[in-house]
Amino acid sequence: SLDDETYDVLLRCLTVTTWRSHTSCNQLIQRYMQEMHILFRRMITCDQIVFPNNRVWKVLLHNNVLRKAPQVLKSELQLLVCVLLEHRICSFVHCLPVIQLRFNNKNTANKWVVDTLRLIKDHASVMDAWVLRWIVFKDSINLLLKNMSVLRLEATNSYRNRLVPLQHLQLIVTSMRLKEVHFQYIGRSIYGLKKVATGSKERAKLETFINHISAFKYRCEDEHSAASTSEDFEGKLMPLPPGPMTLWQHESMKDLDLLKAK
Repeated sequence: SLDDETYDVLLRCLTVTTWRSHTSCNQLIQRYMQEMHILFRRMITCDQIVFPNNRVWKVLLHNNVLRKAPQVLKSELQLLVCVLLEHRICSFVHCLPVIQLRFNNKNTANKWVVDTLRLIKDHASVMDAWVLRWIVFKDSINLLLKNMSVLRLEATNSYRNRLVPLQHLQLIVTSMRLKEVHFQYIGRSIYGLKKVATGSKERAKLETFINHISAFKYRCEDEHSAASTSEDFEGKLMPLPPGPMTLWQHESMKDLDLLKAK
């Protein structure tokens, strides 16, 4: 197993080095970066190596903070996502909410969501992709709520809007046919956000999000109703795929089972 210190050094090599060198990235540096990523991916595929934490998000975030990143870096980071999906999907799921809440630019955030969802669709099973989308959406809102609760006293500046991430978080689930229990969970999260929202801008952003979720809920209800009356109905939204769940999928959906039981 790696210890925290060794793992942090490895992550710094994969991030700080590329940050300092990307503007004048010659063939030698590109080759160095590529070899580092290749070795890192090999470590990920080795089940015997236990990572001490989920800070791999620092490497994944690099694809977005470096606007003029060399193509070799972009390609290596895409390969990293694919390897994480196949070998350490739980770590990947943990990383995405952390990354999403670090975007301040709407266009950058939206592009990242679209690109990431495409990689998930191409390299994960249908069931994994569906469950992963829901878990990332849920955990992102929970992390946002946690951060806002901790930093509530600091949110006194009227120009600061901590709910900006909501505008790209909803992109994760808008193509999914969610069920009533999912919207119950979202409703509880919205209630929590209402309690910590500060100022007119945050309240307006939350109200917009609520309106979008309400409209989305009606779409899901309409498709569920149509599907219940016709076996041939397909619809435009993706339902939860049939079949048994793997252990990580089942563990990830436990909170919904608890909500159903109440």
